[in-house]
Amino acid sequence: MLQTHYINVLKSLEMLKEETLERLVELNNDQMDTGCFPENPLAASKPLVIDGYPVFQFSYAGMLPLNTDNDRSYFGAIQSYYQQVTFQAYNYASINAQFGKSTLILLHYFRDNIRRDLDNSNSKCIIDAIRYTRLIADDSWKELSLFQQGHPDNKNHIQAYLVEEQNLVSFLAYLQEHHNDLKHIPEVSNLDYYIEKSKEEEQAIAIEDRDNIFW
Repeated sequence: MLQTHYINVLKSLEMLKEETLERLVELNNDQMDTGCFPENPLAASKPLVIDGYPVFQFSYAGMLPLNTDNDRSYFGAIQSYYQQVTFQAYNYASINAQFGKSTLILLHYFRDNIRRDLDNSNSKCIIDAIRYTRLIADDSWKELSLFQQGHPDNKNHIQAYLVEEQNLVSFLAYLQEHHNDLKHIPEVSNLDYYIEKSKEEEQAIAIEDRDNIFW
């Protein structure tokens, strides 16, 4: 019973995160013409060149929520969240090349020592989001493999690296030594601005609703 309660709380939090993201995206889009706050506060992406071969890095704040079966609305909210933050993180249309048969390396960083099973995380959400960037042709087993690893850190975050299979051994050796140098932890910046902007919009809606009573 208690476990079910906590699972429901987690689901509610994920739904709230999705709704909050939509509001942040709306506010960000409102400011794009003026050049204010164009940076995605929840994720980051960038192309890398490691020892002469291409690697694409994706960074996400927080950790992946647990996978729960038979709850499509919950999974849909998580999936939508990662797709949106991934697309907000980089102009993928500027990348002309496409990766061949590749491996997606997911490094999960945790701020505590709680026992977690990486197989229970919703890694499919990140895989789907990256597939929609068109950096890979498909996410079937013929085109993409998955490698996951956990690391301790002072904040929860995820670093994902897309690398072609022919360079996998070399890059894994590089990561073993340099993963802390490569990691990027997105943080919500200008939070006061977003909160104030949200309050202003809510007040405007309340005034409009009040005036509509008379007309």
